Amino acid sequence: MDIHSSITLAVVVLFFWQSLKYGAWQWFWASIVIWLAAAWFSAELLPRVMGVTHAANLYLAHAYILPASVFFWVNHVQKQPDAQEYCSTAGPMLTYFAQSLLAMHCALALTAATTYAIFPDGFSVYVAAALGAFYMQPALWWGMTLWLMAMAALAHWAWNTGAVVVRARQIIVLSVLAFALQAAFIVLDLKQRFQAFL
Repeated sequence: MDIHSSITLAVVVLFFWQSLKYGAWQWFWASIVIWLAAAWFSAELLPRVMGVTHAANLYLAHAYILPASVFFWVNHVQKQPDAQEYCSTAGPMLTYFAQSLLAMHCALALTAATTYAIFPDGFSVYVAAALGAFYMQPALWWGMTLWLMAMAALAHWAWNTGAVVVRARQIIVLSVLAFALQAAFIVLDLKQRFQAFL
């Protein structure tokens, strides 16, 4: 088992454990259904090359968990009646996980949009390839997500709130941090690709 499969499996087991602990079953099972649908589609698209149980289908676990997180946002994030805050009932780890995963995908979309806006002709193809390479590297993706989760936990500790509070500005700050990390990865990847031409 390679490092990407090991890390993805560890994240899925941790996600399962936290879902079991806090009753986030809809989120977990929706992720499984999306994974099975994507695996079936890849098996139909590439028969005898990429079956339902192929390890590459697990590399995109973050792509399956994000759309299913709508169940987290609907079922476990509730507005406090006496305040303008939203609190999570799913515990800190699942909350930081959902926030960080959303921030990573927002940053990915921002990176793609910014690149296309700056370089609409030609150069964005190389960046798109680098973004695709980044998206398909679970070790890197989950490492950055874990770092963002640590930043969210640090903010929770600094604000000294008892309940796990979900704030829009916290997701925005996490998205900016993720954007900086992803942009650094893209620059380093492009530098490595074009090193031969320099």
